[in-house]
This record gives sequence, structure tokens and C-alpha cells, in this order.
Amino acid sequence: MFASAASVTLIMLVVMKESYAPVILQRKVERLRKETGNPLLRSKLDTGLSPRDFFKRSIIRPVKMFVYSPIISVMAIYTAITYAYLYLQFTTMTEVFQGQYGFTTSLVGLSFLGLGVGSLVGVFVYSGTSDRYMRRKAAEADKLAEETGIEKQGMKPEYRLPLLPIGAIFIPAGLFIYGWTAEKKVHWIVPIIGTAFGGVGNILVFFSIQTYLVDAFTIYAASALASNTIIRVWLGQ
Repeated sequence: MFASAASVTLIMLVVMKESYAPVILQRKVERLRKETGNPLLRSKLDTGLSPRDFFKRSIIRPVKMFVYSPIISVMAIYTAITYAYLYLQFTTMTEVFQGQYGFTTSLVGLSFLGLGVGSLVGVFVYSGTSDRYMRRKAAEADKLAEETGIEKQGMKPEYRLPLLPIGAIFIPAGLFIYGWTAEKKVHWIVPIIGTAFGGVGNILVFFSIQTYLVDAFTIYAASALASNTIIRVWLGQ
């Protein structure tokens, strides 16, 4: 696993291009300073902070955003709860399938296929529909703005959220199927199907919230995501 992650990281460092606007503009400013000899040139996104001050602000900002932004705090807590349910499944599945269904140590790992397949389905569903839905809703909003004479709004972060309620339903439904059928010793495939529902639900919830935060907080998206991640990991413990 470590070797795979390291290999992917090295490939990304070589292949992927910088996409963060402040960094791109700062590189352009540095190039122009050399070409023009004008050291006073600055990017419009330059905060004027030293690396040390910038680091301090980057550490403090996620905490302040969680405290003062209700949408961040609510989404962070909800994501943390859904991940706590996911971790609960991870920690009980080995015991359930070995104790209730007699799976051997070599076979019990296959019980996680339900979660894996469900998560993969969730990825395909969200990635295949989210951007198209955003473009369609933005086009409808622009058309309405032209007809009514109001200002165009463009793409809204809320357009990332239509699959969130579906994921919110799939998670408890999957937990119920998994827990109830395992207790009653229904055929082992049924609780695995329940975990698949949970996998779909978790991906839909996670992707919806993450992409919404990125679109809503733009240049502060990293801090919003950091706040969400801190609370998710803490509560998941």
C-alpha cells in the first residue's frame, strides 16, 4: 500500500500541473519582476503575509470557520456521523461473518466486497451526474434571468447537493439491512447487500458535501475541507 501511494505521488509530482490560482499568479509575478526589474509588482491575491504568518493563519482558519460558519459545522458533524457508522461496520464485519456465518479467516475478507462495490457504484453515479446536473441547472437559471431581466447567477454550489438526500437514506437503510439480517442469521449475501447500500450512501454524502464546500468557499476551500476532515476523523475515533 505504501509503495503504491508513493509511486502515485511521484507520478503526480511529474505529470500534474499547478492549478491553484494564488500560486500561478505569484509565479507570473516573480517572472515579471525579473523581466521588468520592478520589485514592487505584486499579485492581486498576495496577502502580504510572511510564510510563518501564513502558516499560523492556515492553522487557525479551519477552527474559526467551524465555529463561525454554521454550514461548515453542520456538514462536518453530519459527515463525521456517517463515517462513524462506516467505521462501525468495518470493526464489526469480521466478528459478524466469522461468528454468525462461520466464515474462515481466509474468507472473511470477501465480506468487505459489498462495501467496495457499493462505494464504486456511488463514485460512478456521482461523477456521471453531478457536472451535467450543474450545467443544466445553470443554463436553466440563465435562461430564466434573461426572460425576467434579472442578473445571471451562474453555477451555484447548491447544485452539488441533489444526491445528498439519497445518500442520507441509503446509509440507515444499509445499516438496518446489515444489522437486522445478521442478527436473524439470514443468508450471508443479504447483510453484504446491506453494506453495499451503505457504501453507495457514504460516497454520495461525502462527495456531495466535499464538492459543495469547494464550490462555496473557493480560495478558502482547503480550510473548509480541513475543518470537515478534522471533525470527521476525531468523531470517527
